[in-house]
Amino acid sequence: MSLQCRVVNSLFDVNDDSLAIKQNIVSMTYNKHLKIISTTFGVPILFSLALMSVALLSLSPFFLRGNERFTYGIGGSMIALLILYAFLKIDHRSWKDYFLSVDKLTLNRFVKGSAAGLVLAAAMFLLQVWYSGLTITATGADLSRFAWMALSLVPLAFMEELAFRSYPFFKLHDTYGVWRAQISMALLFALYHYIGGWSLEASFLGPFVWSFAFGLLALVSNGIALPTGFHFGLNLALAAIGNKHWIPGLVEIDFADTPTEEMLTSNAYFGTSMHLVLFVALLLLTYRFTKKSHGERSSN
Repeated sequence: MSLQCRVVNSLFDVNDDSLAIKQNIVSMTYNKHLKIISTTFGVPILFSLALMSVALLSLSPFFLRGNERFTYGIGGSMIALLILYAFLKIDHRSWKDYFLSVDKLTLNRFVKGSAAGLVLAAAMFLLQVWYSGLTITATGADLSRFAWMALSLVPLAFMEELAFRSYPFFKLHDTYGVWRAQISMALLFALYHYIGGWSLEASFLGPFVWSFAFGLLALVSNGIALPTGFHFGLNLALAAIGNKHWIPGLVEIDFADTPTEEMLTSNAYFGTSMHLVLFVALLLLTYRFTKKSHGERSSN
């Protein structure tokens, strides 16, 4: 074989080797991203599927009537913890790696989050009352029964924050950044509610928008105690006005007289507008958090 042929053959060998290396890199990258996506999305998806069985179980005659939501919340929290345990084992990570541990500030964060959620929801209700000329009337409901039934809102909020804002959220954030984590979990959270019986509009105006608030609170506090408290506070405010059908509302917000179609439409548009304004504010806060995080990483 001539020298020229050997040189040409060696060039082809090098090219073949380079192509094989590139293919291996692409394959490894693809497998890495597939594993990350399957594990992070797998937690909320498996949680949603498993929760269906809990919902059916809570309707069983074995459980006392009126306590179904406790069964649903506690059972859902246990399922979420089991799923997280399995995925953390697969990922060779610990609870602490994703801020899933209790410390002396946990209760404090939960209480602060609860107060913030309650105040924000109350402010939005009062704005709606002012704009639409609504009236607030006490229902005379038993306060002790309200307090007892409202306790079910704690495990209900906790199970959802476990499934959507703990390991899967922080895993996505660490790998792909704030925006992809926020949008991905918000979409899954909205679809979870849609599958649960909410309308498509309500799922995206409510859970999708609020998911950005829960995600931001998880990021700034490095854990889920603060967003769980905030989630609970929002739901507690909704329960107080009778928006949770299994909890007797303390007050009723409605028109004093029979409303016209125009009044109902105006009231609905104002409620939608408030959520859209809130969504824009949360997007701006997410952007600000992203810039601040990049600045801190650059300085380090």
